[in-house]
Amino acid sequence: DLKVSIASISSSSDLISPIGNNTVINIASESGSVLFKNNADTTIATISESGQLSLLGSLIVNGNASISGSLETGTLLTDELNTTVANIATATISGSLTANNIEATSARITALEAGIAQLEDVKATTAEIVNATVSGTLYASNIYDFENTIATSLQTPGLLDLLIGQYSSTASATYIAELYDIVNSTQFEVIAMADLDLTLSELNLTQDDVVLTSTALYVEKYFKVNGAGYISDSLAVGNSIFAGNGVVIGSGDSSTQITNGIIAYITPNPDDQILKIQPTRQGSIDLLAGLVIIDDSGLVTVNGNFEATGDVKVGGTLLANLIKSTDLGNPLQIQVAGVDTQTGEVKESRFEIINEVGAPVATFSAQGRAEFAGGVGIGSEDLGSSLINELSAEKTSGKAIINSGTNQVTIKSNLITDKTMIYITAVGSTNNQVLYVKSQTPHIVSISPAMLETIEQQGEFVVGFDNLTTTATSFNWWIVN
Repeated sequence: DLKVSIASISSSSDLISPIGNNTVINIASESGSVLFKNNADTTIATISESGQLSLLGSLIVNGNASISGSLETGTLLTDELNTTVANIATATISGSLTANNIEATSARITALEAGIAQLEDVKATTAEIVNATVSGTLYASNIYDFENTIATSLQTPGLLDLLIGQYSSTASATYIAELYDIVNSTQFEVIAMADLDLTLSELNLTQDDVVLTSTALYVEKYFKVNGAGYISDSLAVGNSIFAGNGVVIGSGDSSTQITNGIIAYITPNPDDQILKIQPTRQGSIDLLAGLVIIDDSGLVTVNGNFEATGDVKVGGTLLANLIKSTDLGNPLQIQVAGVDTQTGEVKESRFEIINEVGAPVATFSAQGRAEFAGGVGIGSEDLGSSLINELSAEKTSGKAIINSGTNQVTIKSNLITDKTMIYITAVGSTNNQVLYVKSQTPHIVSISPAMLETIEQQGEFVVGFDNLTTTATSFNWWIVN
């Protein structure tokens, strides 16, 4: 050991010996420090008068070293370092670093393994994290392969494509089968919307339940809720909504239900019992691919037949090219009289046919009186005469001639019945003979029970004089049934 008291060394002494062949000890007269120099007159160690040791080279301690003050060194090589506070500009640790607390303004770590790391600010060139829980906000300028991941997920067939068969594979077929089994096996029931709006305290959660609260949620493939769900604001669906049993729209006692091919509006309010479609009267309503169209003016177009088993009331004009009885075996009736259900009074109207200015040209009263502004037009034909004095008629009126030298002519017609009235009028002079209907026979068609054949009796009437006429006589005839 070398023990030197600076106070006992005179200022004129330059050396302290014997201490070795290669060591020189100088006493700094100005600073009061002890300087250790080598043969090249280079200071390799300095001990200040305050006891601070500065070494140019390395300090090798084979045993233990206790430093009560501070240690400043360029490089520290040690197997074990125990210190309360260590200020290290750069540290290289080949083994393990164990510390209760490390506070660093900046740290560059090639590899960091930690069970739990609480970091206020992390700047990393590359970070590989298996699982990360971020309670606040995660900001990243670039996420590796994020665009490709999103593009792949967008190209993956959606649920609608799988359901309607636009994408087929063994995996998708199994996926769809499982999905249908889930939907079909689920028993749905109508739940009021107010019963779905529950707070966390009302959910009666257990310790094993997981509650997620997030500003945004992205699900790449499939989202399933085994229980009930509630969305307080809007829900946007890009393609379609599939409901296992039905859809209920509305809250409280009033709701619109769409289920099993039925659209129903249910409300206990007696003043609001109307299901409204297009209440703004914009556009048209097209039913059954154009079979029934209702436009915004109220015009209903039926591209087919319209059949009503009850009454049809038309407040305006009924336009039709043909009116026909639904049963041709029964008459088509027009009722113009009836009994008032409130007063019991018999009220009568009339059936009118009007012209282009609304004036009646034909009127049928409730008593059966008919009036025609232009007279009555009856189908007529000119039969002329016949050498055998027999003529055939198809219409109800016409003209005929009794030949000279005869006294009668027979006109055959299927229109003659046992109630037919026949009117005749001579055209010109009859030479004081009376022209009259001598006989009439009704037209009858019957079936013989014995012979099972149709027997027809030709209808006819005979017009003539009692005596032979010397000139041909023309007359008009009219059959009235």
